[in-house]
Amino acid sequence: MVVAILLCIGFVFHSCGSAPGDTPTPVGYTLKVKLPAEYKNGIPAHGLLPSIKVEISDANGKMAENIKVTYQVKTGGGNVDRPSDTLSTATAISWQLGYQFGQQTMEISAYKAGTSTEHVSGSPFTVSVNTATIEDVDGNLYNLVQNGAKTWMGANMSTTKYRDGTPLLSDLDSAGWRDATEGAYVHANNDPSNDETYGLLYNSETILSIKGICPESYHVATFAEWGALIDLAGGENEAGNTLRSKDNWISADPVSTDSLLIAIQPAGNYNRGSFATNFGYQVILWSANPDGEPDDSDLPFFTDGGYMFYVIAGKVGDGGDGIGCRCVQD
Repeated sequence: MVVAILLCIGFVFHSCGSAPGDTPTPVGYTLKVKLPAEYKNGIPAHGLLPSIKVEISDANGKMAENIKVTYQVKTGGGNVDRPSDTLSTATAISWQLGYQFGQQTMEISAYKAGTSTEHVSGSPFTVSVNTATIEDVDGNLYNLVQNGAKTWMGANMSTTKYRDGTPLLSDLDSAGWRDATEGAYVHANNDPSNDETYGLLYNSETILSIKGICPESYHVATFAEWGALIDLAGGENEAGNTLRSKDNWISADPVSTDSLLIAIQPAGNYNRGSFATNFGYQVILWSANPDGEPDDSDLPFFTDGGYMFYVIAGKVGDGGDGIGCRCVQD
């Protein structure tokens, strides 16, 4: 797993951005902020960063009294559980990151008693976090985003191997694809340059194999997980305009908000040895559910009154579909 988090503190309290040797000697009371070491592992976009410890004390550990402290998200669009405190003891705050990949920042300010402009030493203090990513066996990186109770990968899978490194079949002719009893893939619209944006299209044997193609501790999303995401996105009549990517859809109107950072791309599908003519217009996605659950039904997403994309269950030996897939944390 590849993750990144930038903390302006570590285990030594200082102002974010101070050059080595330039940290001033605390005079009187000092703002001190601390995050537990486990946050070095990174936080998905829209994930929760709890238990940020805040205190104002002197060099001997004596707490200041009635110090006003404010918390303000600067980038990323998230929110802190409260805008301010008046502190006489240490406290802990929680920061819900926003729906934005990459660096997010939050500023903590503490003011001397009786003022709203004169900072105590160490104030303002900036906490800077880079949202988490994960790596597949091929070294492809995927952003992570928290939606409801689940952590989703922000793009379709594009690995050419199972998690254990076993290669998937590729470059099969039409008959070879239909007859394949092992995992195989094709490139979206038969173009390798599409892999990074659209992901690969896999046969059902790939999805159903116990070897797994998702990174460790992740799995191909199930019907229930897709259903919960659709509900979060506003239901079937609205989900398309929320879950689609903002670009590459030829006829989608209106343009998607992609507000949940799922960014489903119109990769089309591969149908029994030939490419469908829906690249740029539609995508079909695998579910990890076994054959017949739930009753082979499609789970549609509607946009502008018609199908834009939908999910189907993997079928053992169906010999036909080449479809994209999305992974979710266990």
